[in-house]
Amino acid sequence: RFPLTQLLQPEFKSIHYTFQLCYRLIKQTVKNNSISRKYLSKLPIVEFMQSQLGFQLKTADTLMELFNNNIELLESLKDSHIMTFFQLTKEVGKYSRYMNFLNALVTCDGVGVPSNQSKICNLILNQESKSCMIHIQEMDGIIKVDLESIKKYDPSSKLTNWVPLKTFFEQCPDEQLNYFERMLTCLSNCAIGRSSCTSMISDQELS
Repeated sequence: RFPLTQLLQPEFKSIHYTFQLCYRLIKQTVKNNSISRKYLSKLPIVEFMQSQLGFQLKTADTLMELFNNNIELLESLKDSHIMTFFQLTKEVGKYSRYMNFLNALVTCDGVGVPSNQSKICNLILNQESKSCMIHIQEMDGIIKVDLESIKKYDPSSKLTNWVPLKTFFEQCPDEQLNYFERMLTCLSNCAIGRSSCTSMISDQELS
């Protein structure tokens, strides 16, 4: 046995590729197959897959296929399952694929999932989880983006690097722009259906 982190070493390239093929196979078995989806939607299996995120195993793509419009699974998720995706943005980085997860959890077939909307809105807007956000603020009539928040968020730090939104769009790499776009989409999706709890949190924190 060896830690999963070692799979990223060159000497384990063939084993790493085998893991990727396994997850691709699982993804295909879930597509348009309600029986496979129901079996793999058991929380212990979801938790096992979540434990393998961040190692470039194609786990993210497989979980996205499993979560997509799967109302039974979405409504059964606990805070700990949702928090896993927030932790990834903090520990691995602000990659759009992790924000895609959060978007997949708040809606199902275009309809809001109230329990997850409230949980995710709370997590996004509370002080401890703001590390997942790219921060924007109006300054002297100009919307600006805090470039420091792209890397990390420290509420006690006064060191910021604010640039106009236009500059951010012109100069930032595509991955950061994609993350920013999906972050705004997630906040918007949290308001779908105007759940009373989500609306209260959003009105309080964003006004």
